[in-house]
Amino acid sequence: MRWLIAAGGTGGHVFPALSLAQAIKDEYPQAEVVFVGTRRGLEARLVPQMGFDLRTIPSRGLMGLGLRERVLTILALPWTAMKCARILASLRPNVVVGMGGYVAGPIVLLAAIVGIPTAIAEQNSIPGRTNRLLGRFAKRVFLGFPQAQGAFPQEKVLITGNPVRRELLEAAARRRPSPWKGSEEEEFHLLVFGGSQGAKAIDEAMVEAIPMFAQLPFRLRVLHQTAPDRIEWLEEKYSEAGLEHEVVAFIERMEEAYLWAHLAICRAGAMSLAELALFGVPSILIPYPYATDDHQRKNAQAWESAGASLVLDQKELSGRRLFELVRALSSSPQRLGEMARAARGLARPSAASEMVRECAKLLEEKRR
Repeated sequence: MRWLIAAGGTGGHVFPALSLAQAIKDEYPQAEVVFVGTRRGLEARLVPQMGFDLRTIPSRGLMGLGLRERVLTILALPWTAMKCARILASLRPNVVVGMGGYVAGPIVLLAAIVGIPTAIAEQNSIPGRTNRLLGRFAKRVFLGFPQAQGAFPQEKVLITGNPVRRELLEAAARRRPSPWKGSEEEEFHLLVFGGSQGAKAIDEAMVEAIPMFAQLPFRLRVLHQTAPDRIEWLEEKYSEAGLEHEVVAFIERMEEAYLWAHLAICRAGAMSLAELALFGVPSILIPYPYATDDHQRKNAQAWESAGASLVLDQKELSGRRLFELVRALSSSPQRLGEMARAARGLARPSAASEMVRECAKLLEEKRR
């Protein structure tokens, strides 16, 4: 059995695609899993690192491009289609799964046209333009948020949640984070992260809040992930205030960070939310205001409505406001506990295995 997974660009598409690939190998050890991506995205590094074959196509999105780049991209479409046709002809996959990003568009569409069973996954609460189109042709549509189902034919939709990495699933199954009890002898653990390049607006608000955090009536320890060029600046600010801290460009063992944290401050990307839910970590979400179709705001609102998070718009973000929210939550262990339970209620640890089973059903339907 040969599976073809199309995913590219950001970690929000590549990481769930890798999680799906792991689940396929767990269920079908003899299966061959091949990725289709580009030479520019994260997949170019991460997919071979994980031991999977990557085929590349010259695909790129049209959003955010100038007129000249758009024209060149459109003119390259026939070459992209030819490359996709060659990949499908040489590999002859049994099933093709699009995990998001513009790279999924041409290969999934062509696979559907020639009769190969196809599925797509939409991670966010507002579907992207590529997936809205592909949803007309794919046999199955896997959703991370139920709020997205109105954009697709209902008979194709399954709300599976978003696949998370195996090491996170295993860590969450072994143990849960220790709850905050609120005593002055304890140490409150604050996790701050903003994606691969950090989040400058969050970093700036944290710097403003650091002197205020130092006045809390208990010990505060911060694990702060940021961009490499801001590490020294943040280190200096934490040290000046005498706060226990660790500032890093990349958190190697994210599962340990989630198990450690009493509260997280972060963006509202779909995969971050899926991981927070898996470990039951309460959060203050600051949606990235320039995300396509403002989908991070909708993601965050869904989590807030469920009681798992508080949402702070970036236009209202300040050190004072951030401090007030952290102080209010740390002063109420009961509320933090309720948020943690609400977050765990949103977790879908079997997302990847559900997707594998449904794709297997597509293969069985075709055989019949």
